[in-house]
Amino acid sequence: MGNDIDSKCESYPNDQKNNALNDKMEINEGFYQRSGSKILKWILDKDKPGQIVKRISHEDFYWLIKQSGDDNCFPLLKLASEEQWQYLLDMEIWDKDLLSLNKTFTWLGKLEQADSLKLIKWLYTKGQYLLYLSLYRSIQVAIREDDEFDCPDDFFTLDGLFYIKIINNEKGMMETIERILRAMAQKDNDRYQRVLLGLAGVIPPEIEEEMYRFRNIRMAEHGFLPFEEAIAVYAYLGSDTLKADAVDGEIIKAVHDEDLHGLIPVSSLYHTDQNNILFKNIFQQGDPLFEDRIRLELAGLCNQLLVADGLAVDEIETLLTICDKAMGYISLALEYKCGNDIPYATSILRNNSLVSIFRVGFGLVLELKWETEAFLKKSWFQKHALDFDFWGDKWGRTLSALMEKKPHYNAAIEESHDFQKIRELEGCTEIVHYLMALDRLIEIMVPGYLLNDGILLEEQATFYPLLFNYWARKLLKLKPEFLAISQDQAKELFTTLRLEKAGPPFSMSKQKKAFVDTFMGFVSDLDTIFEDLKEALALIWDDFDAEYKWVSVNDLDSRFSKHIWIEP
Repeated sequence: MGNDIDSKCESYPNDQKNNALNDKMEINEGFYQRSGSKILKWILDKDKPGQIVKRISHEDFYWLIKQSGDDNCFPLLKLASEEQWQYLLDMEIWDKDLLSLNKTFTWLGKLEQADSLKLIKWLYTKGQYLLYLSLYRSIQVAIREDDEFDCPDDFFTLDGLFYIKIINNEKGMMETIERILRAMAQKDNDRYQRVLLGLAGVIPPEIEEEMYRFRNIRMAEHGFLPFEEAIAVYAYLGSDTLKADAVDGEIIKAVHDEDLHGLIPVSSLYHTDQNNILFKNIFQQGDPLFEDRIRLELAGLCNQLLVADGLAVDEIETLLTICDKAMGYISLALEYKCGNDIPYATSILRNNSLVSIFRVGFGLVLELKWETEAFLKKSWFQKHALDFDFWGDKWGRTLSALMEKKPHYNAAIEESHDFQKIRELEGCTEIVHYLMALDRLIEIMVPGYLLNDGILLEEQATFYPLLFNYWARKLLKLKPEFLAISQDQAKELFTTLRLEKAGPPFSMSKQKKAFVDTFMGFVSDLDTIFEDLKEALALIWDDFDAEYKWVSVNDLDSRFSKHIWIEP
């Protein structure tokens, strides 16, 4: 059918053919800025809606169906090509390597309602394997051999010869199966009878394996590789591998064809952040061939990530998440490699595959993860069986997120996503270096002073009191140890710290230098951790100052004091 439409399009006068091309351009430029119902209305209002739907890429057609919903998808299914149907079924009716009967008949039922004759024609030809396997597992067949044949209970017949019992009793399935069988008999009764007769020779495992093999071949063309191949998208690739000059074999040369332009997937690109460097690059070029190549590669990359992440492709939110991940790591690599140099970034995009650029972006995060792992193996806090929460909410979450199998960015309560910008990566790198310095400081200090190990193992214990209790006891002219102070001593401490200003808010900023200098005395200025430790201590004091700026000395409570251990 698709070929017939193409041949008709070629015979149109130039003005009609130009209208068709304009429609395809409108799809690419604004299609996914509309809701599903508005897209459907826009298509149906066109002179030749069937041509527009058939010229939508398989990926975009699938997401259009998902956007339209169960009630609105039937006109689209009716206008679609058999190839678009096949892609839809490949996406929907498989649970890993097993065919789902319920999903199969759910979608076959929708296709039958959309265009019964077209579905039966497809089932009798290209969809034979699906027809035989789904019927074999859903019905029983008895054959009337003579006039004395006694029809078994719960069986029915459409031709007086073959009697059928539907054994798939899931909600709504019996009606769907019977409706499809009746349509088969009405379309071609001889074929209907041959199918029922042939069910006796079906070997389900062999048919299902062959169907799955063909399905994988079809899906691989769209980037849905087998898991063991798809996971290679996360393999490390150094930034020095990206070249601004053409690399033999890296980029497949594309041929520009206006008639095929509409078949280029657009959903992946239009579901991403349109303010990032990649998006701006593409649409500042005025090069449709370059745009098409990026769209194709991005759609393939997103599909490969769906497989590698083991995500079910059933909601538009899943596509949004994967598109953000793909574009985020690509932008991260370009920003790291090119900064704000748009021409250089364009050269990188033109001469390297998006998969390679993605791997470089993810590789930058892997490098930080490996540095963090090396630190953790020899860290003081891990040797004492302390978890990441020991470093407080923000820094603890950062460590935890970096140590995931696929690291992600999580430096604040409201943020948890894949890395997208250099500043996110640099921020996490700074935090890791701060923790390295603080861990080394504590390791140096602890052997010389008394420490109650039991306090460290309490649920809410963090590193803060190791610093602030030591410093507080020293300021109060007590023996400097890692031990709690009394309620009265805590009041005296804060009264001393706040001498310069009444409040609230209270300010303790003048004590910041003394606090930092106290701990910097434990390390040499030649030590590799010197600068990181100094910055970390300054940030810690700022956090301490902000925490207590509204707290009166009479309101100090050991239950809510995260920075200082106060005796109950």
